[in-house]
Amino acid sequence: GAIIDMQRAIEIDPKDWQPYYYLGIYLNEYKKDYFGSLSALENYFKATQWVADYIDLEAQYYFSKSLYMKEFYDESFSSIDWLIKDYDLTTVLENVRIAEIYSLRGRNYYEKDSFALAMVDYEKAVELDPKYALYQELIGDFYLNTKEYDKAIEYYNKAILIDQNKTTVYEYRAYAEEMKEDFYAALIDMNEAIKLDPENGYYYLKRGEYKQKINDKKGACA
Repeated sequence: GAIIDMQRAIEIDPKDWQPYYYLGIYLNEYKKDYFGSLSALENYFKATQWVADYIDLEAQYYFSKSLYMKEFYDESFSSIDWLIKDYDLTTVLENVRIAEIYSLRGRNYYEKDSFALAMVDYEKAVELDPKYALYQELIGDFYLNTKEYDKAIEYYNKAILIDQNKTTVYEYRAYAEEMKEDFYAALIDMNEAIKLDPENGYYYLKRGEYKQKINDKKGACA
């Protein structure tokens, strides 16, 4: 309903920046319509002058996030890196949002295979918002990628302490345990992932593999 009203407001007054701003955020957060979000936010920037206030910085963050979600990593990186390098975000934004900005740049670094730089940004995000499980998980993913499986498991454990219902943490901790050939532990974690997301067929495939590894052939076939 909010989206429809914002679209109607734009029809009535296409020069008003406010409906473009809110529409861009709503489409990003609630509809996962990232191209629609990019279009709305681009019109927001055309309708207003950049003053680097809270609304400008929020719009830029969501613009960068939409680019990332559509896999335009170079463009997303340039957009978010500019915010971090050119502005003192602490004077305008709360730590939770600044953590999201660093995390987004870190994800772009990760996609561009700049893993060490990604790690720096992930650690900054954890420093700013230590109670958000995703940032601990992203550091775990970094260590999983660099084949430091014990370190990966350490950070996945931290993520689970924060959020026991985060499915992907159990999934990727299982992969780390698999690489350590600890198939019983991997099986337990994949069971937890299935409890949280029973419609994900790949989890059943992995559980079958782990059961086969521990010689439970009947369970693997099931």
